[in-house]
Amino acid sequence: WESKMLKCLCHIVENVTMEVSSQATKFALQYSVIGAIISAVALPSALLTASKLIDDPYQIAVIRADEAGKELAKCLLQSDERRPVTLVGFSFGARVIFSCLRELARQQEIWERVHEKNVDSSEGHGTGRARSSFKSSSSSEEIHFEYEREPASLVADVVFIGLPRAIDKAALTACRRVAGGRFVNCYLRNDWLLSLMFLARGGAQACGTKQIDGVPGLENYDVTNLVESHTKYGDAIPRILQTIRFCEP
Repeated sequence: WESKMLKCLCHIVENVTMEVSSQATKFALQYSVIGAIISAVALPSALLTASKLIDDPYQIAVIRADEAGKELAKCLLQSDERRPVTLVGFSFGARVIFSCLRELARQQEIWERVHEKNVDSSEGHGTGRARSSFKSSSSSEEIHFEYEREPASLVADVVFIGLPRAIDKAALTACRRVAGGRFVNCYLRNDWLLSLMFLARGGAQACGTKQIDGVPGLENYDVTNLVESHTKYGDAIPRILQTIRFCEP
């Protein structure tokens, strides 16, 4: 998925890491509470430079991940597969899954409304319910979906690893409704990359950097001891899945 764009972003991050590390900024972000740092001293010029270098490709990755998630939801809705799928993703792959679940949650609300109307109509006319057609509309276009399966029946387990998305408990709760199995958030407490990017956007905290409380059914796993940094998630996936007892009874 978007391999060229993600490689470009990774290359920029690696260069920025070298620059930031040379001034010990990475050490400060890893072992200090970032809010305390900012309240005590002005943001170092190296971090400002870093955020500017990463900003454009990061924003492109965010937009494309969100769009890819909607397309994934559409594919699941229109698939002939009868078994629920398990979704596991790290970094922007996790964001794709998040976007997919949000779209499925939105479609679930539509499904419930239409299903209720169809049941009422069926009782009034003595006919069965046919395939439902729902409309997904945006400001620029309208997309028509046709599907028979309930959106909430399509996904089993969900595992977010290093999710680059601001914490939104309402959105996470909606996503949880369409996941029939486990709902897991794996986070890295010293993820300086996510901390930097979200700090540059107003100081919101990312799902991939801390435990999230207040979302029913959400499991939190601190994987700080298993992965060195955000860019090393790919190498640590087997250890992370083993730690959370993925696919174990």
